[in-house]
Amino acid sequence: MPHKLALNILDVLKKANLPKHVGEPGAWYQRVILALSKVSQVNDLLDALADLEGMISAYITLELSRYQPTIKIANQQDRSATIQALASILFKAYRLVAAKARSMVLTGDQDLKTVAARITLKKESAGNKSALQFLEEVDGFVIISLMVANRSPTGQRLVQRLAAANATVSLRVVYKESPSSLLAFTAGGGAYCQAAPVQGNPFEDPALHARAKSIAKGAGGPSELGAPVWFEEEENRSAGMLEADSFKHQSVDVALGKILMGSISFTRDKVPFFTPPRIELLHELIHVLHNARGSNREAIRVLSNVEEDAWHNAEEYWTIAGGNISENAFNATIGAPDRYGHGGLVLRGLELSSPFAQYSIQQHAGF
Repeated sequence: MPHKLALNILDVLKKANLPKHVGEPGAWYQRVILALSKVSQVNDLLDALADLEGMISAYITLELSRYQPTIKIANQQDRSATIQALASILFKAYRLVAAKARSMVLTGDQDLKTVAARITLKKESAGNKSALQFLEEVDGFVIISLMVANRSPTGQRLVQRLAAANATVSLRVVYKESPSSLLAFTAGGGAYCQAAPVQGNPFEDPALHARAKSIAKGAGGPSELGAPVWFEEEENRSAGMLEADSFKHQSVDVALGKILMGSISFTRDKVPFFTPPRIELLHELIHVLHNARGSNREAIRVLSNVEEDAWHNAEEYWTIAGGNISENAFNATIGAPDRYGHGGLVLRGLELSSPFAQYSIQQHAGF
């Protein structure tokens, strides 16, 4: 099965005809082709997926660098089609493997199997057959993201700690009136920690990392992971109305593509870069770990106003940058830069007709 899946991904990649102005594929492209052609075991396939992910991320980030950072997106050359075409290569590759994730995870180590078994579907949240298919496919993406992550030391630590913390996740469909990626929710008050007492002005010294690190843990609790369904053209309709007829007006393919194509993040210098969907999912699973360990920092107030503008809250800071298992630690595994802040932009926001295109790239950094 791994070899056949790799051949199918090779077919997707070769048919994609990478845009000439993005640059010649070069050594990275050839390495990915070679890795996919040599796949024989599940781990070979997972490693090849990670390499493909790094390559596509680099190409999209290069394309993003062609934007003028302080000029409205709508007043610049439309690069959205090129970027979405690149992202779709990764989406299609992961989707092929995600369909087999639940069977492949049984070949993994005990911690991985334990964590996967504790991720369950809240089927009652899916009101129809299409919504259930959507939910099941998202589940596959979550499992395969964990499997790829588990091939790195950082990912192994995440999986081991999720297993040790008895982390449980209920995956459900949520209906949104605006663009959204997957969202982790607490499902019990024990998820939240308390801040340790800080002497003097808590918004001066010590530095943010020290302020956010010192906590008193809660008892821990379960999590829910919301898989959002949304319409960008339905701004005046309630979530309830969307729930009633969401899959009458868009296919499962479209709904999945909206939340599993990746997004744009920013460095401290407001330089945009591509965040692939696996890294987004791992971000949410780090929240899940915090919930299970009673270390969710959302409720503690240790950020200054300026820091809140960038990070929103201490939990996002710790998930993205502060903790030793963080989004930035996973960014490093694919050659991506450190993310700064919680701001970002969905890929569809680059389309000239999007309301997000009325702002410059840098304005979407949020700080």
